[in-house]
Parts: sequence; C-alpha cells; structure tokens
Amino acid sequence: MLKQKHIKSLLLASMILFGGEAGAVESLTIAGTGDSQSLLRTVATFFEKRFPQHKVSVPDSVGSGGGVDALILGKVSMARTARALTDEEINAGNHNGDNQKIHQFLIAYSPVVFATHNKLSSISNLTSTQILQIYSGEVRDWNELRPLSQRTPTKEKIYPINREEGDSSRTVLEQHIPEFELIDHHAKIFFTTPQTAAAIREHRQTIGFLPNSWAQQYQLTVLTIDGVPLAESKMVTPLYLVIRGALNLAENSMEKKLLNYIYSLAGREIIEAAGMVPAR
Repeated sequence: MLKQKHIKSLLLASMILFGGEAGAVESLTIAGTGDSQSLLRTVATFFEKRFPQHKVSVPDSVGSGGGVDALILGKVSMARTARALTDEEINAGNHNGDNQKIHQFLIAYSPVVFATHNKLSSISNLTSTQILQIYSGEVRDWNELRPLSQRTPTKEKIYPINREEGDSSRTVLEQHIPEFELIDHHAKIFFTTPQTAAAIREHRQTIGFLPNSWAQQYQLTVLTIDGVPLAESKMVTPLYLVIRGALNLAENSMEKKLLNYIYSLAGREIIEAAGMVPAR
C-alpha cells in the first residue's frame, strides 16, 4: 500500500507536470479480478487528478472471468484480469453483431507470496517442502518450524488458507510447486483475495498465499520461500486490462488515456510503490 506522504507527493508532482483539463465528466468502470483492485484504485486517484473530466470506478472483485463476461455483454467498457484471455474469450466480442474481438494489455506483474499475521514470531522463511507439509496436514504446529530455542511452551496450531481451483494465485503456485496440486489438502478454501487477506490479519496462527500488494495493504508478514528474495521470485501473476475493439483506440478515448498513463513514468512509480513490477 502506498504511504500517505508518498501519495500526496506523487499527486502534487502529477498536477504540476500535467496540469488539469476542464470539461464534462466521463466515467469508466473496470470490472474483474481482485488482484489488481487495490492498484487500480490508486491509479484512478492519480489519473483523475491528471484528467479531472474523467471518473474511474473500480468495483469489488467479480473475478477475471466475471470481468470479461461483463465486458462481452457490454455492461462495462474495460475489464481487469489476472490471467491471459482464452481463445474463446478473444473471439466472443460479437456483441450486438459488431464482431469486435477482445484485446488485452499487460500492465504489471504481481508477486504471489505466502504471508502470516505480523505478530507470529520466529517465522520468516519456509521451504517448498514445508509448504507442502503444512497444506497436507503433516505439520500442524508452528513450533515444528521454529528452531528449538525459539519454540513456545504451548502448541500453536497452524491454520492454512487455500484458494479455489483456477484462482490466479493458486495457478501460479502450482506452476512453481507442482506437488501442491497433487497433495490431499488440509486447508480451508477462501474464494476472494480480500477475504484471504482479512483472515490472515485477524487470526495470528493463519497462513495463506495472495498477491503481495494485498499483503502489504493488510500489513502482513511476507515469508520468503526457499530463501529466494521477493525481488527475485518467479512466482508472479500477470495483470491485464481488457477492452473490446481494435488496438488502435480512438485518439482521445478514456481507455487509451488510462493505458498511456499506466505506461508512463508516473504509472510505473505507482505500480512499484504497490509492490508490483511494471510490464513496461
């Protein structure tokens, strides 16, 4: 999450650099995944300062598929996804017979992290094997993962959180720890990223995996896996913005202005401050 002082300084710099433009207010709603929800709400704050005549709405998550469905049905003019489009989705843009394909724009990469409550002591790194042991139920006490000198006198049961099959973060995890998909899971399934983040924050002995931006926003403790620093982690989710129509968007379209802003230096700074990696 961006610090308040950093937000104010970026807003001021954006206003000085770009100035404001007067005119009728035009609205854009971006439906879809929770993985980029927080990021795009921050982007919207800066973008609206740059273009006061525009209003960007980023509603709560309906998932990548839900966002694409809303776009195809013409309910929104832009969607947000945490996965690439399927061929079926790309060719499903024939809404009202206009035969407009769906196009996606990669905007950032979001690290997928394992996180715990910020008051869970003495746990900062886990191995892939230990992750599998936790989620299979083989290891159920945090003390089993601590050095002898740092173990507590009472048991601390581990409460692992899993995501549903097909979730973007889980898909990335299964790609990097293939055995994760095969184990008999001993974990409660949550169906949204906000619920996962809130559960970890509210229950000290809980562990779960989620986008790094949400872990930062909820002030969770991010663990390293197999000793790999977060900056070098290959467990990342691609984040896209999706539209219907040709790639050469109308010169002054709101969608094009938003994409150009995200790809600008100001946009890159917002993405990096949110704990993500810019796509360009």
